[in-house]
Amino acid sequence: MSKIAVKIKYVLDTGSEYARMLVLQTLDNKLSFPIIISEKDSVAFIKELHHVEVKRPQTHDLFFDFISRLNIEIQEVYIHSISEGIFHTTIYCLHEEDILEFDARPSDSLLLALKTDAPIFVEKDILDKLGISSSDGEEAFPTLMDNFDEREGEQSTDFQGLTSSIEDMDIEELQVELNDAISIEDFEMASKIRDLIKLRTEESKRTKNSDTF
Repeated sequence: MSKIAVKIKYVLDTGSEYARMLVLQTLDNKLSFPIIISEKDSVAFIKELHHVEVKRPQTHDLFFDFISRLNIEIQEVYIHSISEGIFHTTIYCLHEEDILEFDARPSDSLLLALKTDAPIFVEKDILDKLGISSSDGEEAFPTLMDNFDEREGEQSTDFQGLTSSIEDMDIEELQVELNDAISIEDFEMASKIRDLIKLRTEESKRTKNSDTF
């Protein structure tokens, strides 16, 4: 196994209502590495990248304060593998003389790395597979979003599958999206989808009842 150091560059709009793209780049600026993140997570990244002050702490602010008071230092964040389209990331921390390892979502891990200036590494095999030449520019990234469904199993996402408006989906498609949202612990979106399924089900019942008379 071999890991490559990367840095967080910026958040890119994908044209999707539900997802954004977090662009990482190798330290020599030759390769860029995109990760799909939720719209909610993108706000947190923009806050950290542009040093925006908020009135109340967000979740990653709270966790940062928590580990700081316990004298836990984040040593590095390592995106080490991908399985079934999901990136697996480990946060390595130092507490006194003990090395602690935490399995975490890439978005959570990278937010903490950004907040603590901890180094970020990506497994070379992943970068070889998904990295894009930085000379290609931003125009290369929308293609990843356009072909997202075709690349399932290769392209990571913290918001897998929600690349089109849920308003246009039928109940069966919504159920698939609901399962995806729950599997990645995006309970806010899961709640929205569940409400829409309930609404569609009630509409379907009313239609059947009106057809009976």
